[in-house]
Amino acid sequence: MRFGGDGDELKRGGKPPVNHVTIIAQQAQPVELDANGEGTVSLPIGDFNGELRLMAQAWTDDDFGSSESKVVVAAPVITELNTPRFLASGDNARLTLDLTNLTDKPQTLNVALTAGGNLALEAPQPQPVQLAAGERSTLFIPVRALDGFGDGEIAAQVSGLTLPGETFAPQQKSWKIGVRPAFPAQTVNSGTMLKPGESWHAPEQHLADFSPVTLQGQLLLSGTPPLNLARYIRELQAYPYGCLEQTASGLFPSLYTNAAQLSALGIKGDSDEKRRAAIEIGISRLLQMQRNDGGFALWDKKRSRRVLAHRLRHRFPGTCGRAGLQRTG
Repeated sequence: MRFGGDGDELKRGGKPPVNHVTIIAQQAQPVELDANGEGTVSLPIGDFNGELRLMAQAWTDDDFGSSESKVVVAAPVITELNTPRFLASGDNARLTLDLTNLTDKPQTLNVALTAGGNLALEAPQPQPVQLAAGERSTLFIPVRALDGFGDGEIAAQVSGLTLPGETFAPQQKSWKIGVRPAFPAQTVNSGTMLKPGESWHAPEQHLADFSPVTLQGQLLLSGTPPLNLARYIRELQAYPYGCLEQTASGLFPSLYTNAAQLSALGIKGDSDEKRRAAIEIGISRLLQMQRNDGGFALWDKKRSRRVLAHRLRHRFPGTCGRAGLQRTG
């Protein structure tokens, strides 16, 4: 593309949401088999419905072998909530709660819902659910994400399951959804020089507009001016976008430094040959963004910034020439 921007800022920064993934992985201690080659193994799998892979190994003094098979684990009534990966504070969402009757009898189920943490229910409790044998029903649950950062939790109590000769306690299920602020991260820097006996406190205005639960800080003390070249170069190299400004800015560390200097800064870089090849690729990308009139577009294809165009057309080639690269154009 010959034009473009930084994309959606909300996709960058901010504290990442808390996501929860349940993994079932259990290993039993060796058991001795009976004369028929049979034995019993108990494994705790918790509240799980789905398919598991069972793997077994057997051995004697003279032989060994292994096998595996798939096992379906299912409760008489399966309750499963479908949720987004995360919500932003202030979001409204409609979750879907699936109830599946795996018995051969019709069931009348009562569902009681509660919300906690950073989530609130936005609708009254659902009516009793009538399910025929093998039938599935879906309930829609409106929720709202509250301000803050952390977990929101939805809990469901399902009661009313009846089967001849069996008694079932109410089924308790809960799910967590990560909630994060709806705004991208912001970084505020401040610096000062302390004389002997002086103290320093973070300016209150730097903290006033931030959510306390998402604040993170870093303190750097140095006997020299805090010019962290290694950090700046790393961040330029790691920057995920390849627009005009970012491409040009990312080239300058390679133009002004070599492999030995990067190593002295604690940065593991490529050899000078690979660095030169990367510079050539970057220059080619810049030329692809040049407009027909010689200018360079920034945020849309119709605008051209003369200052940046002047630097790219005149000063940047000179810098490349001093770095030993052939000047073209």
